[in-house]
Amino acid sequence: KTYDGSPLPYTVTIVPSSIPYQINHSRNGRQLPQADPPVGAGFYSVNVVVSSGPYSRAVSHNYEINPAPLSIQFSNLDQTYDGNPHPVQVTTTPAGIPLTLEYGGPNVPPPVEAGTYQVRAISEFPDYQPRTTQTATLVVRKASPTLAFHSLPTTLAVGTPVTLSATHSSGLGGILFEVSSGNGRVTGNQLTLADANPVTVRATHPGNSNYNAASAEITLTA
Repeated sequence: KTYDGSPLPYTVTIVPSSIPYQINHSRNGRQLPQADPPVGAGFYSVNVVVSSGPYSRAVSHNYEINPAPLSIQFSNLDQTYDGNPHPVQVTTTPAGIPLTLEYGGPNVPPPVEAGTYQVRAISEFPDYQPRTTQTATLVVRKASPTLAFHSLPTTLAVGTPVTLSATHSSGLGGILFEVSSGNGRVTGNQLTLADANPVTVRATHPGNSNYNAASAEITLTA
């Protein structure tokens, strides 16, 4: 028999039926109450003892309830950094089997930072086989931010510096500015136009361990 959650009762027949007897049964060597029929996976031994004069004897019978097969399915393995923990989801077949999840080691919480992580799902439910440790790879991808230029004066004068500023969608500093086309120059965050022709300015951020690089452009005319 394979474990399915239902009891596996047994019967004992004594001939002649009037002879008294005692039953002892054990699971994996551990004595069980006589009133408890076998349920869980394991090795069982049933001992019937007759102590009645010429009928005295003991009979044993051994049998096994095999563990049921267990499979574990992972989902939510491809996520994007957002500053929050990134747990995976697991389901089991059959459903509802308790699991322990490890993100790189015992008692390690779900990761927050972008990166690649090995996740282990551990089942120690003895009625299912195997006592499974299955692994999966969780990928937390870098977020893709945006840059937005702040408003500039409506009138720009040739040769007069104007201050450039922009905002990173995640609030990071370190935005750099450069002239990508046209006749002008940027020093730090100061733009100076050399003539009245259009000038395109690019804002860039190099990114970091959690964010991809980002850029934005604006075209200005004196």
